[in-house]
Amino acid sequence: MNTPIEIEYNLALDVLTDLLAEVDRPGNFFVSSSMTTPLPQVEVDGLGMLAFPL
Repeated sequence: MNTPIEIEYNLALDVLTDLLAEVDRPGNFFVSSSMTTPLPQVEVDGLGMLAFPL
């Protein structure tokens, strides 16, 4: 079952598409991650820096 994958919107990545089409090991793939983002801050004239949540 080596049917090539055709993706019309991905023409710039033909080399990668051809390479991945040659993979003969079907299976599942899962990735998980988390990212800590800083809370927004605003500086108010005469008051100083305020951090959210207020």
